[in-house]
Amino acid sequence: MAAFACFAGSILSLAIGFVFTTNWIISEVGHPLLHAVGITLLIIGIPILILGGHCLDLMEKKNKKSDRIPVQRGALRE
Repeated sequence: MAAFACFAGSILSLAIGFVFTTNWIISEVGHPLLHAVGITLLIIGIPILILGGHCLDLMEKKNKKSDRIPVQRGALRE
């Protein structure tokens, strides 16, 4: 769940940051604060995306460990 939240948050952050930093919708001259927020969102979006990938790796490792069947020592094998 954390990985999905990180991926969704990063995509949203990158999209809003892209809209605020380009001059398509709002002007940088008219709204310098929104432009600064857009740059901040663009910078923050990439580490959040990396964090989501890390969470997926941890989840995959956890699933691989739980799939292993423990072997009892000293048990007879047939």
